[in-house]
Amino acid sequence: TRLQLAQIANWNLGAAPVKPFTVFEKSVTELQEAMNSGALTAQDITRQYLARLSLYDRSGPAFRAVLAINPRALADARARDAERASATPRGPFHGVPIVLKDNIDTIELPTTGGSLALVDHRPRIDSKVAAGMKRGGAIILGKANLDEFPFGDFGISTVGGTVGNAYDPSLSTAGSSGGTATAVAASLAALGFGTDTCNSLSNPSAFASLATIRVTRGLTSRAGVMPLNTYNDSVGPMARSVRDVALALDLVTGTDPEDPVTVDAGARIAGSFAAGLDSASLKGRRIGAFRQRFVGFT
Repeated sequence: TRLQLAQIANWNLGAAPVKPFTVFEKSVTELQEAMNSGALTAQDITRQYLARLSLYDRSGPAFRAVLAINPRALADARARDAERASATPRGPFHGVPIVLKDNIDTIELPTTGGSLALVDHRPRIDSKVAAGMKRGGAIILGKANLDEFPFGDFGISTVGGTVGNAYDPSLSTAGSSGGTATAVAASLAALGFGTDTCNSLSNPSAFASLATIRVTRGLTSRAGVMPLNTYNDSVGPMARSVRDVALALDLVTGTDPEDPVTVDAGARIAGSFAAGLDSASLKGRRIGAFRQRFVGFT
């Protein structure tokens, strides 16, 4: 790639200088703009995330946020680059690396639920969420650590150990989608998906200063997702901004024949979530604030 040629120090191949770029704290939109400009490729971006995983996830601060890395990540990035060169990008996630909580199926990697008992459990087909993101051009970078099966609020599994908070690895990241939260907040991936039965998206996102949404049950499909409570489970994205969350929702919401609770989803979606942000306003809305103190130190 242009970036790789520009980084060769011991001889000159005539490559034009490339402006320094880091994936650190970049939004999905910023990554896409960098690729659209031609300065960077999906390969370059994927390599940076893989380097950060090597430096910080099992080494350095040892976040333990990602359980497994997709061995085809760079090959998938090259395929996205070739597609970009010959056609129009599929959308805002084309060539953008993401992670999935390890109770969400994707054929590249096992779905363990964080349990050693399932380290060899390989799904035969993608979950609806993974399939939607792939259709949009996203690269599955890896599977995120979680509370085992996925039950808990401290980010602990027998496969990956305890997830560290992105701002202080010695502190809790909450759960059960804690690995996804830390991976995104520490710039180990651009965006991630978690699941929520009761606060498993909102708590880790709050602990990691991220945006998320716990969508109404039935707006996103649970097909290919290891359940905790099928009466209340919901799948949702976690990202640096509300816009990134909305861009992901545009790819993964809708009716799925494999999940009967989504039967009315199509009728409840009007246009694009991301486009709707442009005209969104709090004017005329009422905002409630808790005045009562919570009991106890915590």
